[in-house]
Amino acid sequence: MYAKNVIQGPFSEAEPIIATNPKYAYEYAKNVIKGRFPEGESSIATNPYYAHYYAKDVVKERFPEGETSIATDPLYAYLYAVDIIKGPFTEGETIIATNPRYWDLYCEKFWNKSIIGPKKDFNMNAQQAYYHARDIIKGPFPEVESTIATNPYFAYEYALEVVKGRFLEGETMIAKVPRYASWYAIDIIQERFPEGEAMIATDTEYWDLYCEHFGIKG
Repeated sequence: MYAKNVIQGPFSEAEPIIATNPKYAYEYAKNVIKGRFPEGESSIATNPYYAHYYAKDVVKERFPEGETSIATDPLYAYLYAVDIIKGPFTEGETIIATNPRYWDLYCEKFWNKSIIGPKKDFNMNAQQAYYHARDIIKGPFPEVESTIATNPYFAYEYALEVVKGRFLEGETMIAKVPRYASWYAIDIIQERFPEGEAMIATDTEYWDLYCEHFGIKG
């Protein structure tokens, strides 16, 4: 940048132009004037990367003008919570939850139902919801069970690894896949699973296993 490398100080004549570009406005604030650059903040605020790092490197506290933009990116929403707020970033939770890695990290640090709220509309798919229940909460996660129940594999695994018993909400989907219906009967409920028998019977391997386990003849 000319102001940093040549003038080695503020370049007031160029500031109106610098202020229109998030990258240059951020770098000018951080490296040249070494402080806030009010004229460039509206531009910086439009870019989640520069808004986050402006808050971290220049403002050194929350940057409210940039939070709407930051809340559109899972990584920078997560980092903003960790680096700047040092607590939950409610506005960014919906987007953070779209990325299993950052959502799990976020919840490891900030999970607290009194803060996040037990009735929050968690934006997770069945896989994310299952792993969150198993690895983060380490127990049933009622708020997302309806989502887990849409996937027969994760519904079965949720019953096996998390609930450690019947998962009634997931049985309709489990019953649609021979292997999971058979395993659910044998591993979970440990008795015949009438809702799944018609589907299990379509697969010789799992029907034979099911019949052998429960002593079904013919």
